[in-house]
Amino acid sequence: MKPITDGDQNFIGVDMTTARDSLRPGFVASAENVRFTNGKIETRKGASYNRAYCGKGAEFDWNWPIDFTDFASFPILGHGEFMDPNGEDAILLLGATNGYVLFEDREPLAISYSGGPTYTTRIHCIQAFDAVFIFSKGMTPMRWDGDMDNISFDPVTKATGDGYQDVPATFMGISFSNRLWLPNHQDTVMASDAQEYDKFVVANEILFNKGENDEIVTLHPFNRTTLLIFKTDSVYSLSGVHGDLSDVRVDILTNHLGCVSKDAAVTVASDVHWMSESGIFSLSQVDAERNVVNGEPLSKPVQPLIDRINWEVGYKIQATLHGNRVYWAIPIDGASGCNAVLVFDVLLRTWSGIDTFASAMSFSIHSWLRADFLGKKRLFAYGDDGFCYLYEDNNIGIDDARNSGIHNISTEVKTRQYTGGVFTRKNWSNVRAELATLNPSLNLVAETVGDGETVNIFSAYTRNRLASTNFGSSVSANNADGSWSDAYREDYYVPTETTVVTLNITLDVGNYITTVTVPSDLTGFEANQVLTISQPTYGLYASTTANASGTLPASTAITITHKGVTGAEGATENSTGAPSKTLYTVDDDPAPSSLSFNLTRTYSLGTSLKLAQVQNYSFPGHLRQQDKAIGFTFTSTQGVLHLRSLAAAGIESEVIRANE
Repeated sequence: MKPITDGDQNFIGVDMTTARDSLRPGFVASAENVRFTNGKIETRKGASYNRAYCGKGAEFDWNWPIDFTDFASFPILGHGEFMDPNGEDAILLLGATNGYVLFEDREPLAISYSGGPTYTTRIHCIQAFDAVFIFSKGMTPMRWDGDMDNISFDPVTKATGDGYQDVPATFMGISFSNRLWLPNHQDTVMASDAQEYDKFVVANEILFNKGENDEIVTLHPFNRTTLLIFKTDSVYSLSGVHGDLSDVRVDILTNHLGCVSKDAAVTVASDVHWMSESGIFSLSQVDAERNVVNGEPLSKPVQPLIDRINWEVGYKIQATLHGNRVYWAIPIDGASGCNAVLVFDVLLRTWSGIDTFASAMSFSIHSWLRADFLGKKRLFAYGDDGFCYLYEDNNIGIDDARNSGIHNISTEVKTRQYTGGVFTRKNWSNVRAELATLNPSLNLVAETVGDGETVNIFSAYTRNRLASTNFGSSVSANNADGSWSDAYREDYYVPTETTVVTLNITLDVGNYITTVTVPSDLTGFEANQVLTISQPTYGLYASTTANASGTLPASTAITITHKGVTGAEGATENSTGAPSKTLYTVDDDPAPSSLSFNLTRTYSLGTSLKLAQVQNYSFPGHLRQQDKAIGFTFTSTQGVLHLRSLAAAGIESEVIRANE
């Protein structure tokens, strides 16, 4: 009887198509809501509705199409980014008849469309030649010159003079090689004169395979002199794009793979990845003359997830590169919106599996945006629920939805099946997993390869945040003695508690809420505990502190520090171009003397610990399984799970003799 051990010392990615008992070390058979980081598997960070796309902490109250409920209502059909010559970033929200420019730290400015056009389909927005252009199917392109004192988009018409063509009413445009490139019909691309946006001539009109029945889906830059043209069933390249365009050459790269969405192509280092109905493919430049489509789908390891995509709404698929990962928002299992995210790790060149969201969250992604937030470029997801979400935000195992509240992130990892290097029968007896968790509810199931027999090793396993692994130590329930910062706690989960309280309000000139007052003593807090109050209807937010006795005394006045949907203070359309009504103006008649507020207290840890510190431990499990291979499935319905390594042990119970 020969002892057998097998396991993984680290993990690098997901492979769902290779048989579990043939997977390479470090790969798992499936993973949901995780990332592979420094050799371990971690629960992904959360998606949190962005209380503040501004440093002041004010909240955007958006419905998609976005509805600034109390001061403007319009459908948003697109968004874009703008950087002025001074380096100030802004976000443009574009609606059917108007829009807004949003800043990180001041009030929004209104956008108007000259001539009063009404948009009905998605708006595509780009910045080029120190101006911003917008495009929409069947509509004349529009241009804003970047003047913050006059944010008006004007129609782009052909330049005066002989020989210039009309600017096509197209769904998108791209700035490339100092020219504006526009698709025109299904087999033509037009390029403007260099450094011009309104001068299009016949000599710069490029036709390819005229008469094909597939349409242009998107244009995408490949390198400094090559532009890719993605169609519904084919991909072309325009190489030699420089100078007077006399060296431009049209090549077909593939005539059996197209692109499903305008936003389903993304540059990754020197390659381009795109989504077709056959999966995700990549295009590489192998030398100065050749661009090659890799024949095997990049998404082959996650083909079972590709098979779940609802291609009827494949045109909604969105891709973006952020932080060495590519995020693919996809609609799965018949959904009408992008309710899941495929994640590709660029550095590891492996898939991290799929991100899903609690059904009660009712979350789907409309589009991605990378924007500066609190001094760092962050990834945002505009949700179909109408709100802006900061993606990869918190590391405490929750998604925070604006309309439905907090939802636990469910984590699942299905390992490969371990054989010990031989395919004879074994008696599996033990498994050891090196784990780190925060507030878990953990399940572990063992599965044999033969008849698929399973055994629950443990179910709903939790760690007690008020217990210590250090003999004789105790942990205070309310952290009164500061014991929450002690070492050797089983779990370092830090809860928050929110209650509803009634506070008196004081109105300033113009009926603005500037101060709230505590009507009677509020007790039961920790000494000097920091408290926050918020009032979503009027967009109010402030913080205060309990006294040394853990009380917020009657008559305590709290100054409102964050006001209105964007932090605007009394802005009117006449003075700044912002909406004429702000959310923190009280227009009820008679005006109320008090309002209900959410009061939140967060228990704090010592400075040596982080909010989401995970506690390390090793979990041994005992087995009585017989088969040639054994695998394991970890699931946690809440909190954070880190899986660092795993080993299974047993005894070989079958010996193959040479004369058999």
